[in-house]
Amino acid sequence: MCSLVIYTFYKNFFMSICQFMFAFFNGFSGQKYYTEGGIQLFNVAFTSFPILALGAYDMDLAYDTVCNYPQIYQDCIRNKYFSTPRFWFWMFQGLVEATLCAILPLFLLDNYGKYGSFNAFWEAGCLCLTAVIIICNFKILILQRNLLWQHIALLV
Repeated sequence: MCSLVIYTFYKNFFMSICQFMFAFFNGFSGQKYYTEGGIQLFNVAFTSFPILALGAYDMDLAYDTVCNYPQIYQDCIRNKYFSTPRFWFWMFQGLVEATLCAILPLFLLDNYGKYGSFNAFWEAGCLCLTAVIIICNFKILILQRNLLWQHIALLV
């Protein structure tokens, strides 16, 4: 379960750092990179169901094994799996991924539309939020030890 806690910090850090990186391109004006709906639905709809599936269905050990060998949980009590280096590794991953997801759409999308009209940054923000959601959901798929059809259905 420590992976779930670290993942929750990671996904929120990832989304927030993308907006912070966008601030360098808008002169720190306070303009949002994502729409209000995208910000509000990120934790409520887009990334909540895979977290619930991971917490409810994922098991690294069988029930009988846990009952027969309770000393297995000693590593969890000693914070072997929830350590400071592991936390900062995840945060570093989030920083690198957020930097790429925030900056690449700004440079990859053409600045002018089909008829010469100037496109707004909303297209880049939409692309960035979509990439953040896909990366976060794919990362939680990788974390799962016991993959069931429910997990795939929730990610699709």
